[in-house]
Amino acid sequence: ILTQEDWNVVLYNGMASTSPLAALYFVALMTILGMHLFGCKFSLQTENGDTVPDRKNFDSLLWAIVTVFQILTQEDWNVVLYNGMASTSPLAALYFVALMTFGNYSDDEKKSDTFEEDDKVEQLRDTGK
Repeated sequence: ILTQEDWNVVLYNGMASTSPLAALYFVALMTILGMHLFGCKFSLQTENGDTVPDRKNFDSLLWAIVTVFQILTQEDWNVVLYNGMASTSPLAALYFVALMTFGNYSDDEKKSDTFEEDDKVEQLRDTGK
């Protein structure tokens, strides 16, 4: 019979396996939201009237994913932030703060306890044999 502590270990290990799926869902959600908020707005107007899109943009799905990945890796993300604020409003910073905060969240504190929990899982497996 499993105790409450054993169920907690099982549930925690099950939740840890869904983490990459949740990260993919978050990237997809923020990509689509970025396309909605900033699509076709990161372009420069030249002197002769042509518009040249910035390399970091949300104009297509491909470049939106690349831009979100760039922001999450913190590579020149402040330029994307400033472009977003300049092309829409200063409230656009909320999108980038949310993306940086939730996208770079890591549960390092929880990972340090996994050795103890792995021992409990092994004990559960041994008692089931």
